[in-house]
Amino acid sequence: SVCTPSRYALLTGRYPHRAKDRAMLRWIEPPHETGGMSDSEITVAEKLQELGYATAVIGKWHLGDSEKYFPMKHGFDYWWGLANNAYHRAYDKGLPMYENNTIAIQPVDLARLTRSYTEKAIGFIEQSVAADKPFFLYLPHTYPHGPLHCSPEFCGTSAGGLIGAAIEEIDWSTGQILAKLKELGIDSNTLVIFTSDNGPSPRQSDGAYPLRNVKASVYEGGIRVPAIARWPGNIKGKRVESAPAIMMDWFPTFMALAGGEMPTDRPHDGRDISPVLLGTGARADSQFYANYIDPWTGDVILPVYEIMEHRSGVWKYVALNDGELYNLEADISETTNLKDAHPKIYNRLKNEYDFFTQSIANAPAPGDIDGDGMPDKWEVANGLDPTYTIDAYLDPDGNGKTAYEEYAGSATPKWVTVSTPLVPVAPEYFERLRELQQQAMSTCVVKGCTGKSCFTKECHQRIMDRIKDFKP
Repeated sequence: SVCTPSRYALLTGRYPHRAKDRAMLRWIEPPHETGGMSDSEITVAEKLQELGYATAVIGKWHLGDSEKYFPMKHGFDYWWGLANNAYHRAYDKGLPMYENNTIAIQPVDLARLTRSYTEKAIGFIEQSVAADKPFFLYLPHTYPHGPLHCSPEFCGTSAGGLIGAAIEEIDWSTGQILAKLKELGIDSNTLVIFTSDNGPSPRQSDGAYPLRNVKASVYEGGIRVPAIARWPGNIKGKRVESAPAIMMDWFPTFMALAGGEMPTDRPHDGRDISPVLLGTGARADSQFYANYIDPWTGDVILPVYEIMEHRSGVWKYVALNDGELYNLEADISETTNLKDAHPKIYNRLKNEYDFFTQSIANAPAPGDIDGDGMPDKWEVANGLDPTYTIDAYLDPDGNGKTAYEEYAGSATPKWVTVSTPLVPVAPEYFERLRELQQQAMSTCVVKGCTGKSCFTKECHQRIMDRIKDFKP
Protein backbone atom coordinates (compact mmCIF):
# COMPACT_ATOMS: atom_id res chain seq x y z
CA SER A 1 0.00 0.00 0.00
CA VAL A 2 2.95 2.31 -0.68
CA CYS A 3 5.01 3.31 -3.70
CA THR A 4 7.93 0.93 -4.20
CA PRO A 5 6.23 -2.42 -3.39
CA SER A 6 3.36 -1.62 -5.76
CA ARG A 7 5.75 -0.78 -8.61
CA TYR A 8 7.75 -3.94 -8.05
CA ALA A 9 4.53 -5.99 -8.09
CA LEU A 10 3.31 -4.33 -11.29
CA LEU A 11 6.52 -4.89 -13.25
CA THR A 12 7.38 -8.40 -12.00
CA GLY A 13 3.97 -9.96 -11.34
CA ARG A 14 5.28 -11.02 -7.93
CA TYR A 15 4.71 -10.13 -4.29
CA PRO A 16 7.54 -7.87 -3.11
CA HIS A 17 8.34 -10.40 -0.38
CA ARG A 18 9.89 -12.54 -3.12
CA ALA A 19 12.46 -9.86 -3.98
CA LYS A 20 16.14 -10.40 -3.23
CA ASP A 21 16.45 -6.85 -1.90
CA ARG A 22 14.27 -6.08 1.12
CA ALA A 23 14.14 -2.48 -0.10
CA MET A 24 11.25 -3.66 -2.30
CA LEU A 25 9.17 -3.99 0.87
CA ARG A 26 9.57 -0.31 1.72
CA TRP A 27 9.55 2.87 -0.27
CA ILE A 28 13.03 3.91 -1.36
CA GLU A 29 14.00 7.34 -0.10
CA PRO A 30 17.61 8.55 -0.34
CA PRO A 31 19.88 8.99 1.47
CA HIS A 32 18.91 6.40 4.10
CA GLU A 33 17.69 3.75 1.63
CA THR A 34 20.07 2.74 -1.14
CA GLY A 35 18.66 -0.58 -2.36
CA GLY A 36 16.76 -1.34 -5.52
CA MET A 37 15.23 -3.95 -7.82
CA SER A 38 17.78 -6.61 -8.74
CA ASP A 39 18.61 -7.08 -12.42
CA SER A 40 17.90 -10.78 -11.87
CA GLU A 41 14.19 -9.93 -11.86
CA ILE A 42 12.32 -10.45 -15.12
CA THR A 43 9.92 -7.61 -15.87
CA VAL A 44 6.96 -7.27 -18.18
CA ALA A 45 9.04 -4.81 -20.22
CA GLU A 46 11.73 -7.45 -20.84
CA LYS A 47 9.20 -10.01 -22.03
CA LEU A 48 7.52 -7.49 -24.33
CA GLN A 49 10.92 -6.51 -25.71
CA GLU A 50 11.39 -10.15 -26.70
CA LEU A 51 8.12 -9.92 -28.63
CA GLY A 52 9.35 -6.91 -30.61
CA TYR A 53 7.79 -4.12 -28.57
CA ALA A 54 9.42 -0.72 -28.11
CA THR A 55 9.40 -0.04 -24.35
CA ALA A 56 9.59 3.16 -22.33
CA VAL A 57 9.04 4.38 -18.80
CA ILE A 58 8.29 8.07 -18.46
CA GLY A 59 7.86 9.33 -14.91
CA LYS A 60 8.80 8.34 -11.37
CA TRP A 61 10.88 5.14 -11.24
CA HIS A 62 11.21 4.59 -7.46
CA LEU A 63 12.87 1.17 -7.71
CA GLY A 64 16.45 2.22 -7.03
CA ASP A 65 18.43 5.45 -7.09
CA SER A 66 21.59 4.33 -8.92
CA GLU A 67 22.40 3.23 -12.45
CA LYS A 68 22.55 -0.47 -11.59
CA TYR A 69 18.85 -0.31 -10.69
CA PHE A 70 17.66 2.03 -13.44
CA PRO A 71 15.04 1.10 -16.08
CA MET A 72 17.63 0.33 -18.76
CA LYS A 73 18.57 -2.73 -16.67
CA HIS A 74 14.97 -3.92 -16.67
CA GLY A 75 13.86 -4.09 -20.28
CA PHE A 76 13.17 -0.45 -21.08
CA ASP A 77 14.55 1.14 -24.25
CA TYR A 78 13.94 4.66 -22.99
CA TRP A 79 13.45 6.52 -19.70
CA TRP A 80 12.62 10.12 -18.95
CA GLY A 81 11.84 10.94 -15.34
CA LEU A 82 12.79 11.09 -11.68
CA ALA A 83 14.53 8.34 -9.76
CA ASN A 84 12.32 8.93 -6.69
CA ASN A 85 9.78 11.39 -5.33
CA ALA A 86 10.01 15.13 -5.86
CA TYR A 87 12.14 15.69 -2.74
CA HIS A 88 15.52 17.45 -2.78
CA ARG A 89 17.05 16.07 0.40
CA ALA A 90 19.51 13.70 -1.28
CA TYR A 91 20.66 16.07 -4.02
CA ASP A 92 22.83 19.06 -3.18
CA LYS A 93 22.40 20.52 -6.69
CA GLY A 94 18.64 20.13 -6.84
CA LEU A 95 16.45 17.33 -8.11
CA PRO A 96 17.77 15.66 -11.30
CA MET A 97 15.70 14.65 -14.33
CA TYR A 98 17.12 11.57 -16.03
CA GLU A 99 17.13 10.62 -19.68
CA ASN A 100 18.12 6.97 -19.77
CA ASN A 101 21.17 6.75 -17.44
CA THR A 102 22.22 10.40 -17.75
CA ILE A 103 21.12 13.49 -15.86
CA ALA A 104 19.41 15.66 -18.48
CA ILE A 105 18.26 18.56 -16.28
CA GLN A 106 19.28 19.62 -12.76
CA PRO A 107 17.43 21.10 -11.03
CA VAL A 108 14.20 20.10 -12.72
CA ASP A 109 11.27 22.53 -12.93
CA LEU A 110 8.77 20.72 -10.72
CA ALA A 111 5.90 22.93 -11.84
CA ARG A 112 6.30 21.63 -15.41
CA LEU A 113 6.78 17.98 -14.49
CA THR A 114 3.41 16.63 -15.65
CA ARG A 115 3.62 18.60 -18.89
CA SER A 116 7.15 17.31 -19.51
CA TYR A 117 6.04 13.70 -18.98
CA THR A 118 3.12 14.21 -21.35
CA GLU A 119 5.26 15.65 -24.13
CA LYS A 120 7.81 12.83 -23.85
CA ALA A 121 5.06 10.18 -23.77
CA ILE A 122 3.47 11.54 -26.94
CA GLY A 123 6.89 11.73 -28.59
CA PHE A 124 7.59 8.08 -27.79
CA ILE A 125 4.22 7.01 -29.20
CA GLU A 126 4.83 8.96 -32.41
CA GLN A 127 8.32 7.46 -32.82
CA SER A 128 7.02 3.93 -32.28
CA VAL A 129 4.25 4.36 -34.84
CA ALA A 130 6.68 5.89 -37.35
CA ALA A 131 8.93 2.84 -36.89
CA ASP A 132 5.92 0.53 -37.29
CA LYS A 133 6.60 -1.08 -33.90
CA PRO A 134 4.12 -2.08 -31.20
CA PHE A 135 4.90 -0.26 -27.97
CA PHE A 136 4.64 -0.56 -24.20
CA LEU A 137 4.53 2.77 -22.37
CA TYR A 138 4.69 2.82 -18.56
CA LEU A 139 3.75 6.33 -17.38
CA PRO A 140 3.99 6.66 -13.56
CA HIS A 141 3.19 10.31 -12.89
CA THR A 142 4.91 11.94 -9.91
CA TYR A 143 1.83 13.86 -8.75
CA PRO A 144 -0.45 13.89 -6.83
CA HIS A 145 2.23 12.49 -4.50
CA GLY A 146 3.72 15.25 -2.39
CA PRO A 147 5.37 17.68 -2.43
CA LEU A 148 2.74 18.98 -4.82
CA HIS A 149 3.26 21.32 -7.75
CA CYS A 150 1.23 22.34 -10.78
CA SER A 151 1.86 24.28 -13.95
CA PRO A 152 0.75 27.93 -14.29
CA GLU A 153 -2.02 26.76 -16.61
CA PHE A 154 -3.64 24.78 -13.77
CA CYS A 155 -2.56 26.40 -10.49
CA GLY A 156 -5.40 28.32 -8.87
CA THR A 157 -8.07 26.91 -11.18
CA SER A 158 -9.42 24.06 -9.04
CA ALA A 159 -11.94 24.21 -6.20
CA GLY A 160 -9.89 21.37 -4.70
CA GLY A 161 -6.87 23.60 -4.16
CA LEU A 162 -3.35 22.50 -5.04
CA ILE A 163 -4.07 18.77 -5.00
CA GLY A 164 -7.16 19.38 -7.12
CA ALA A 165 -5.08 21.30 -9.65
CA ALA A 166 -2.47 18.53 -9.75
CA ILE A 167 -5.17 15.91 -10.40
CA GLU A 168 -6.85 18.03 -13.06
CA GLU A 169 -3.50 18.32 -14.83
CA ILE A 170 -3.18 14.51 -14.78
CA ASP A 171 -6.65 14.39 -16.34
CA TRP A 172 -5.47 16.82 -19.03
CA SER A 173 -2.40 14.68 -19.65
CA THR A 174 -4.50 11.54 -20.09
CA GLY A 175 -6.75 13.37 -22.53
CA GLN A 176 -3.77 14.52 -24.58
CA ILE A 177 -2.46 10.97 -24.89
CA LEU A 178 -5.84 9.50 -25.82
CA ALA A 179 -6.30 12.22 -28.43
CA LYS A 180 -2.89 11.39 -29.92
CA LEU A 181 -3.81 7.70 -30.18
CA LYS A 182 -6.95 8.63 -32.09
CA GLU A 183 -5.07 11.10 -34.30
CA LEU A 184 -2.57 8.37 -35.23
CA GLY A 185 -5.38 5.91 -35.96
CA ILE A 186 -4.28 3.38 -33.35
CA ASP A 187 -6.74 3.90 -30.49
CA SER A 188 -8.72 0.75 -31.37
CA ASN A 189 -5.47 -1.22 -31.34
CA THR A 190 -4.14 0.16 -28.05
CA LEU A 191 -5.05 -1.02 -24.55
CA VAL A 192 -4.86 1.84 -22.03
CA ILE A 193 -4.87 1.18 -18.27
CA PHE A 194 -5.28 3.97 -15.69
CA THR A 195 -4.62 3.00 -12.07
CA SER A 196 -2.75 4.02 -8.90
CA ASP A 197 -0.21 2.49 -6.54
CA ASN A 198 -2.02 3.17 -3.24
CA GLY A 199 -4.66 5.22 -1.48
CA PRO A 200 -4.44 8.93 -0.62
CA SER A 201 -2.23 10.58 1.96
CA PRO A 202 -4.14 12.06 4.93
CA ARG A 203 -2.04 15.23 4.78
CA GLN A 204 -2.95 15.99 1.17
CA SER A 205 -6.59 15.01 0.93
CA ASP A 206 -9.81 14.41 2.83
CA GLY A 207 -9.11 10.70 2.86
CA ALA A 208 -10.80 7.90 0.97
CA TYR A 209 -14.31 8.03 2.49
CA PRO A 210 -16.28 5.80 2.74
CA LEU A 211 -13.24 3.53 2.76
CA ARG A 212 -11.39 3.02 6.03
CA ASN A 213 -7.99 4.62 6.54
CA VAL A 214 -5.53 5.90 3.94
CA LYS A 215 -2.17 5.21 2.31
CA ALA A 216 0.21 2.91 4.23
CA SER A 217 -2.69 0.88 5.57
CA VAL A 218 -4.05 -2.55 4.71
CA TYR A 219 -7.61 -1.34 5.16
CA GLU A 220 -9.50 -0.52 1.98
CA GLY A 221 -8.56 3.17 2.03
CA GLY A 222 -4.93 2.18 1.60
CA ILE A 223 -5.24 -0.48 -1.08
CA ARG A 224 -8.47 -0.06 -3.08
CA VAL A 225 -7.63 2.14 -6.05
CA PRO A 226 -9.16 2.98 -9.44
CA ALA A 227 -8.45 0.65 -12.35
CA ILE A 228 -9.86 1.82 -15.68
CA ALA A 229 -9.28 -0.15 -18.88
CA ARG A 230 -9.93 1.30 -22.36
CA TRP A 231 -9.69 -0.65 -25.62
CA PRO A 232 -12.31 0.45 -28.18
CA GLY A 233 -13.86 -2.47 -30.00
CA ASN A 234 -12.56 -5.00 -27.48
CA ILE A 235 -13.59 -3.81 -24.01
CA LYS A 236 -17.22 -2.83 -23.66
CA GLY A 237 -17.45 0.72 -22.36
CA LYS A 238 -19.44 2.11 -19.44
CA ARG A 239 -19.21 -1.17 -17.53
CA VAL A 240 -18.34 -1.51 -13.84
CA GLU A 241 -16.62 -4.78 -12.96
CA SER A 242 -16.91 -5.98 -9.36
CA ALA A 243 -14.38 -8.81 -9.67
CA PRO A 244 -11.31 -8.11 -7.50
CA ALA A 245 -7.87 -7.84 -9.10
CA ILE A 246 -4.40 -6.82 -7.96
CA MET A 247 -1.42 -4.95 -9.42
CA MET A 248 0.48 -8.17 -10.20
CA ASP A 249 -2.26 -9.29 -12.60
CA TRP A 250 -1.19 -6.90 -15.35
CA PHE A 251 2.01 -8.80 -16.26
CA PRO A 252 0.29 -12.15 -17.08
CA THR A 253 -2.61 -10.25 -18.65
CA PHE A 254 -0.33 -8.39 -21.05
CA MET A 255 1.46 -11.64 -21.88
CA ALA A 256 -1.82 -13.34 -22.72
CA LEU A 257 -2.96 -10.48 -24.95
CA ALA A 258 0.42 -10.08 -26.68
CA GLY A 259 0.90 -13.80 -27.28
CA GLY A 260 3.82 -14.17 -24.90
CA GLU A 261 4.60 -16.53 -22.04
CA MET A 262 5.39 -15.93 -18.40
CA PRO A 263 8.86 -16.89 -17.10
CA THR A 264 8.90 -20.49 -15.86
CA ASP A 265 11.99 -20.37 -13.65
CA ARG A 266 10.36 -18.55 -10.70
CA PRO A 267 6.99 -18.27 -8.94
CA HIS A 268 4.54 -15.60 -10.06
CA ASP A 269 1.55 -14.39 -8.09
CA GLY A 270 -0.46 -12.46 -10.68
CA ARG A 271 -3.27 -13.99 -12.73
CA ASP A 272 -4.45 -13.33 -16.28
CA ILE A 273 -7.51 -11.06 -16.05
CA SER A 274 -7.99 -10.61 -19.80
CA PRO A 275 -11.23 -12.68 -19.59
CA VAL A 276 -12.52 -10.15 -17.03
CA LEU A 277 -11.58 -7.20 -19.25
CA LEU A 278 -13.10 -8.76 -22.35
CA GLY A 279 -16.21 -9.95 -20.52
CA THR A 280 -15.60 -13.62 -21.32
CA GLY A 281 -14.69 -15.06 -17.91
CA ALA A 282 -13.34 -14.51 -14.41
CA ARG A 283 -9.98 -14.33 -12.65
CA ALA A 284 -8.44 -17.75 -11.98
CA ASP A 285 -8.68 -17.28 -8.21
CA SER A 286 -9.53 -14.52 -5.77
CA GLN A 287 -6.97 -14.67 -2.99
CA PHE A 288 -4.84 -11.60 -2.40
CA TYR A 289 -2.33 -10.44 0.16
CA ALA A 290 -1.31 -6.86 0.74
CA ASN A 291 1.32 -5.36 2.98
CA TYR A 292 2.19 -2.17 4.76
CA ILE A 293 5.82 -1.49 5.60
CA ASP A 294 7.13 1.33 7.79
CA PRO A 295 10.21 2.49 5.86
CA TRP A 296 11.87 4.23 8.79
CA THR A 297 12.41 1.00 10.75
CA GLY A 298 14.54 -0.58 8.05
CA ASP A 299 13.40 -4.20 8.18
CA VAL A 300 9.81 -4.55 9.30
CA ILE A 301 7.65 -6.81 7.16
CA LEU A 302 3.87 -6.83 7.38
CA PRO A 303 1.85 -8.89 4.90
CA VAL A 304 -1.51 -8.67 6.63
CA TYR A 305 -4.38 -8.91 4.21
CA GLU A 306 -6.33 -11.53 2.35
CA ILE A 307 -9.57 -11.42 0.42
CA MET A 308 -11.57 -14.38 -0.83
CA GLU A 309 -14.84 -14.76 -2.69
CA HIS A 310 -17.43 -16.65 -0.67
CA ARG A 311 -21.01 -17.63 -1.34
CA SER A 312 -22.29 -15.15 1.22
CA GLY A 313 -20.03 -12.19 0.45
CA VAL A 314 -16.53 -10.97 -0.21
CA TRP A 315 -14.56 -11.73 2.92
CA LYS A 316 -11.40 -10.09 4.16
CA TYR A 317 -9.09 -11.33 6.89
CA VAL A 318 -6.78 -8.80 8.57
CA ALA A 319 -3.94 -10.08 10.74
CA LEU A 320 -3.97 -7.14 13.15
CA ASN A 321 -4.69 -7.16 16.86
CA ASP A 322 -6.22 -10.59 17.57
CA GLY A 323 -7.45 -10.98 13.99
CA GLU A 324 -10.26 -9.29 12.11
CA LEU A 325 -12.85 -10.42 9.57
CA TYR A 326 -14.96 -8.16 7.35
CA ASN A 327 -17.62 -8.73 4.71
CA LEU A 328 -16.70 -6.10 2.12
CA GLU A 329 -19.88 -6.65 0.16
CA ALA A 330 -22.00 -5.59 3.13
CA ASP A 331 -19.50 -3.37 4.97
CA ILE A 332 -17.16 -1.54 2.60
CA SER A 333 -16.06 0.77 5.45
CA GLU A 334 -14.83 -2.18 7.55
CA THR A 335 -16.66 -1.07 10.67
CA THR A 336 -17.83 -4.46 12.00
CA ASN A 337 -15.42 -7.25 12.91
CA LEU A 338 -17.26 -10.52 12.16
CA LYS A 339 -14.60 -12.84 13.53
CA ASP A 340 -16.83 -14.25 16.26
CA ALA A 341 -19.97 -14.33 14.12
CA HIS A 342 -18.36 -16.43 11.36
CA PRO A 343 -15.65 -18.56 12.99
CA LYS A 344 -15.44 -21.11 10.14
CA ILE A 345 -14.73 -18.45 7.53
CA TYR A 346 -12.33 -16.68 9.88
CA ASN A 347 -10.36 -19.84 10.67
CA ARG A 348 -10.16 -20.89 7.04
CA LEU A 349 -8.78 -17.54 5.93
CA LYS A 350 -6.43 -17.34 8.88
CA ASN A 351 -5.02 -20.78 8.12
CA GLU A 352 -4.47 -19.86 4.49
CA TYR A 353 -2.80 -16.61 5.50
CA ASP A 354 -0.53 -18.44 7.96
CA PHE A 355 0.45 -20.90 5.24
CA PHE A 356 1.27 -18.02 2.91
CA THR A 357 3.50 -16.24 5.41
CA GLN A 358 5.36 -19.47 6.16
CA SER A 359 5.92 -20.27 2.50
CA ILE A 360 7.16 -16.91 1.26
CA ALA A 361 10.40 -15.10 1.99
CA ASN A 362 10.59 -12.25 4.52
CA ALA A 363 7.57 -13.29 6.59
CA PRO A 364 6.67 -11.21 9.68
CA ALA A 365 7.58 -12.20 13.21
CA PRO A 366 4.41 -13.54 14.88
CA GLY A 367 2.87 -11.38 17.57
CA ASP A 368 4.81 -8.19 16.75
CA ILE A 369 3.75 -7.18 13.29
CA ASP A 370 5.44 -3.77 13.29
CA GLY A 371 8.70 -5.15 14.71
CA ASP A 372 9.06 -2.52 17.43
CA GLY A 373 9.74 -5.03 20.22
CA MET A 374 6.36 -4.52 21.89
CA PRO A 375 3.85 -7.40 21.47
CA ASP A 376 0.72 -6.49 19.56
CA LYS A 377 -1.57 -7.44 22.47
CA TRP A 378 0.36 -5.19 24.85
CA GLU A 379 0.15 -2.28 22.42
CA VAL A 380 -3.59 -2.68 21.93
CA ALA A 381 -4.20 -3.03 25.68
CA ASN A 382 -2.30 0.19 26.28
CA GLY A 383 -3.85 2.30 23.57
CA LEU A 384 -0.99 2.09 21.08
CA ASP A 385 -1.15 1.15 17.41
CA PRO A 386 0.44 -2.25 16.63
CA THR A 387 1.04 -1.21 13.02
CA TYR A 388 3.21 1.85 13.79
CA THR A 389 6.78 1.44 14.98
CA ILE A 390 7.09 5.11 15.85
CA ASP A 391 5.06 4.81 19.05
CA ALA A 392 7.90 2.78 20.60
CA TYR A 393 9.90 6.03 20.73
CA LEU A 394 7.17 8.08 22.39
CA ASP A 395 6.71 9.03 26.03
CA PRO A 396 2.95 9.67 26.19
CA ASP A 397 2.76 10.02 29.98
CA GLY A 398 5.83 12.26 30.24
CA ASN A 399 7.62 10.17 32.88
CA GLY A 400 10.91 10.05 31.00
CA LYS A 401 10.41 6.54 29.65
CA THR A 402 9.47 5.61 26.12
CA ALA A 403 6.62 3.22 25.45
CA TYR A 404 9.14 0.48 24.71
CA GLU A 405 10.98 1.14 28.00
CA GLU A 406 7.65 0.95 29.82
CA TYR A 407 7.02 -2.46 28.25
CA ALA A 408 10.57 -3.74 28.82
CA GLY A 409 10.35 -2.73 32.48
CA SER A 410 6.94 -4.37 32.87
CA ALA A 411 5.52 -1.05 33.98
CA THR A 412 1.88 -0.09 33.68
CA PRO A 413 1.92 3.13 31.65
CA LYS A 414 0.39 6.07 33.45
CA TRP A 415 -1.45 7.16 30.32
CA VAL A 416 -3.80 4.19 30.68
CA THR A 417 -6.23 4.38 33.60
CA VAL A 418 -9.62 2.88 34.34
CA SER A 419 -11.25 6.23 33.63
CA THR A 420 -9.30 6.83 30.41
CA PRO A 421 -10.95 5.30 27.33
CA LEU A 422 -8.58 3.80 24.78
CA VAL A 423 -9.18 6.11 21.84
CA PRO A 424 -7.26 5.26 18.65
CA VAL A 425 -4.82 7.97 17.60
CA ALA A 426 -5.69 9.70 14.33
CA PRO A 427 -3.62 8.71 11.27
CA GLU A 428 -2.64 12.37 10.82
CA TYR A 429 -0.73 12.18 14.10
CA PHE A 430 1.48 9.35 12.91
CA GLU A 431 1.87 10.98 9.50
CA ARG A 432 3.30 14.08 11.20
CA LEU A 433 5.54 11.92 13.39
CA ARG A 434 6.92 10.19 10.32
CA GLU A 435 7.69 13.57 8.81
CA LEU A 436 9.58 14.71 11.91
CA GLN A 437 11.40 11.41 12.21
CA GLN A 438 12.36 11.50 8.56
CA GLN A 439 13.81 14.99 8.90
CA ALA A 440 15.90 13.89 11.87
CA MET A 441 17.10 10.67 10.27
CA SER A 442 18.08 12.14 6.93
CA THR A 443 21.21 13.72 8.42
CA CYS A 444 22.56 10.93 10.60
CA VAL A 445 22.68 7.71 8.63
CA VAL A 446 25.93 5.87 7.99
CA LYS A 447 26.83 6.26 4.31
CA GLY A 448 26.22 3.13 2.26
CA CYS A 449 24.32 1.40 5.04
CA THR A 450 20.66 0.43 5.31
CA GLY A 451 18.55 -0.96 8.12
CA LYS A 452 18.45 -0.45 11.87
CA SER A 453 22.18 -1.08 12.26
CA CYS A 454 22.90 2.17 10.42
CA PHE A 455 21.61 4.41 13.17
CA THR A 456 24.09 5.55 15.79
CA LYS A 457 23.14 6.43 19.36
CA GLU A 458 23.45 10.08 18.37
CA CYS A 459 21.02 9.53 15.53
CA HIS A 460 18.54 7.81 17.84
CA GLN A 461 18.80 10.68 20.32
CA ARG A 462 18.22 13.20 17.56
CA ILE A 463 15.04 11.39 16.59
CA MET A 464 13.93 11.33 20.23
CA ASP A 465 14.64 15.04 20.67
CA ARG A 466 12.68 15.86 17.54
CA ILE A 467 9.49 14.04 18.50
CA LYS A 468 9.48 13.94 22.31
CA ASP A 469 7.31 17.05 22.71
CA PHE A 470 4.88 16.13 19.97
CA LYS A 471 1.59 14.94 21.49
CA PRO A 472 -1.61 13.61 19.91
